[in-house]
Amino acid sequence: MLRSMRLAATAILCTLVGFYGFFGFALVTYQVGPVIIGRPVVWLLLQLGAVTACLAAVRVLWLWKSERSAAMALNLQVSLLAACFVLFVPWALHWRLLIW
Repeated sequence: MLRSMRLAATAILCTLVGFYGFFGFALVTYQVGPVIIGRPVVWLLLQLGAVTACLAAVRVLWLWKSERSAAMALNLQVSLLAACFVLFVPWALHWRLLIW
């Protein structure tokens, strides 16, 4: 479960930082880089990161529900990850990272 928690947290953070980096770069240079299937390669990587974050977070919540670990630190970490996930999903849907 800890590996999935790290994957979810890392994917959320990388997607957020990557999005704002790409957005800033595109605004400053008016370029988006190479395009595949009508989308910039960076955007496809951001979409992959968003999907990975969602799948890993759902897996963590599923495992946590089935285990119900008594460790207070683990419950706090899962609660924080769940809060980040709840905020991340509407943000990703708004920017169409989870929509093809």
